[in-house]
Amino acid sequence: MSALSRSRKLAILERATVLAAAAGCFFKALIYPALAHGPEARFGAGDILDYLILLLIFLLSSAAGILGFLLSLDAAPDERGIVYRRVAVAMTVFVIYYLIHPHLPELSLGGR
Repeated sequence: MSALSRSRKLAILERATVLAAAAGCFFKALIYPALAHGPEARFGAGDILDYLILLLIFLLSSAAGILGFLLSLDAAPDERGIVYRRVAVAMTVFVIYYLIHPHLPELSLGGR
């Protein structure tokens, strides 16, 4: 496996993390409030889907971090900055999504 293909995989992981977070924000703000809970249910289908989206973003961010670490071990010094930036973006997206996603239903048009 060449360093170029690993670098390309890291770029794909970075973009996939950002895309999954954007899709998660869309879901949480627009679709989640429309999914009703049962009268006695503590969790509904929206909560399960929300958890799965959060788990997906976490796994993509973690994979980007691990691949970035492995890539930085044998990368040239001038390429390490690109690797660190991609990892920082992927991990920051997860943290930002984790912090704002509970507040997104309140900001939606319908509210909850």
